[in-house]
Amino acid sequence: FTPSPAASVATSTRCGGNYTGYVQHGSRGYRCGRANWTVSSTGHRCPPGSFPAQPVEEAVWVAVKEAL
Repeated sequence: FTPSPAASVATSTRCGGNYTGYVQHGSRGYRCGRANWTVSSTGHRCPPGSFPAQPVEEAVWVAVKEAL
């Protein structure tokens, strides 16, 4: 799995960090890049956690196809 360049476009509303793609035990997903190592300029740290890649990527493709 190679994360999409678009992944870094999505940012956390809590800390402003970029989401990064990952694969763990065969599951693909996205998580905030600042979740475990820093407190942001907003003063908020993102909680550990992630969301599955498939529903997000499907929604993005639908939007791209509609825009074309």
